Amino acid sequence: MMPRLSITLSFLTVLLLLSCGRSTEEGPLPGDGTVQVYPAVERVKAARRVRIPIINNSDSGEPSAVNILWEQFADGQGVASGEARLDIPTKRTGLLRLQLSPSGGVYENHLLLTFLRPDGTVITRRSVELETPSRYTPAEIGFDPMTLILSIRPAVLHPSGQPDPRRAAEEVITTEDRRAGGEEKYYTKTRYRFDDGSSLVFEMEYALSPTRLHVEYAITPETQPAGQTRFGVSVRPHGLRGIRYVGPGPQGADPTFGLWPYEGGLQAVRCVLLELWEGTLRVDGPEYLESGSAPDEVLLLGGASAPFTGSLNFTIK
Repeated sequence: MMPRLSITLSFLTVLLLLSCGRSTEEGPLPGDGTVQVYPAVERVKAARRVRIPIINNSDSGEPSAVNILWEQFADGQGVASGEARLDIPTKRTGLLRLQLSPSGGVYENHLLLTFLRPDGTVITRRSVELETPSRYTPAEIGFDPMTLILSIRPAVLHPSGQPDPRRAAEEVITTEDRRAGGEEKYYTKTRYRFDDGSSLVFEMEYALSPTRLHVEYAITPETQPAGQTRFGVSVRPHGLRGIRYVGPGPQGADPTFGLWPYEGGLQAVRCVLLELWEGTLRVDGPEYLESGSAPDEVLLLGGASAPFTGSLNFTIK
């Protein structure tokens, strides 16, 4: 049984900044209107041969000839490319069948699909991740997930300026630990009361197995936040020496989906790679990435609805 934890956090990270960011999807391109042809999935299992369902949502009433340029990327490097053509009836789904290079990346693998009109102009670009298993377990590289778990804090972003951490009084409402399905699980519910009279409730449950750490959390403001507010969590991984991410180029300068070094600021992401001394920790689940007030603090952010629920999956690469 995993020892019970008493997670008492003396600070809640509250960042005040302008609401910005962009989707990790690459289309439609300017002037294209509604995208009518696109992949039905965001990820498939990596293999030499893959099948990707493609949706034709147009209203033409006739089968549409869809020309597709595809590129295979492994850890940000192009390893294969080609062309394909599908005839898909309207309001139906066709299968894009590709034979890929055996060269695979350690940290991330994906396809970039460019959909073309019959005249060769671009309709849209979309990415499909090629899922690959982790190479190591945390124990094999000496990574202690408990240090990461103990660093998790709620983070709330308001749309009005500079970082402004505030003190909060904490009240632990509920704690529970149990074992289910071969995983250690722990749940905690805490209320945070701020000196301005506002408050929120933060709930977190983590499931720890030999191969991964899965965290689910919920943030429920008890005082209505002002303006557009984004919710997420703050983590401070031990031995952090660099951050990369999978998504569009830094600050939207390059819309091409890929593997990029994180350069600061609010950044749309598909996943985050935290480079530690022991290895690389991949985090799936956040929609946005932001740096915190401390050098080793990372904000993994989600949506703007309240109450907000999110989940994060941590694996060693």
